[in-house]
Amino acid sequence: MVIERRSREREQSLIEARWQAGPGEWRSGRVSNLGAGGCFIETAEEVAVGEMFSFEVQTPWGYYWSPLRGEVIRQEPGAGFGLSFVDLSKAEQTLIAQLIINAPPKKIL
Repeated sequence: MVIERRSREREQSLIEARWQAGPGEWRSGRVSNLGAGGCFIETAEEVAVGEMFSFEVQTPWGYYWSPLRGEVIRQEPGAGFGLSFVDLSKAEQTLIAQLIINAPPKKIL
């Protein structure tokens, strides 16, 4: 049984994400579940629960990458990890709201 811990709704989406794993070393994934309080990043990469995580998302209205940060709250090996956003500025909160509104829908196969 899965216990739902979210306090806000989330939208299914596919938004490209990337982060630095080291100097000049980038990793990538897709934000597949996005809400005002957090997101899920689909990737084969593993991160530690409790880790503070900085990443960038590609905006749908141009080739821009916008930084965000959160705390890893769950890891699903081989599938990805869930983040809870932390210390978001008003501009970052607005960005997330715009990403939710403009996110391309996730395709169900």
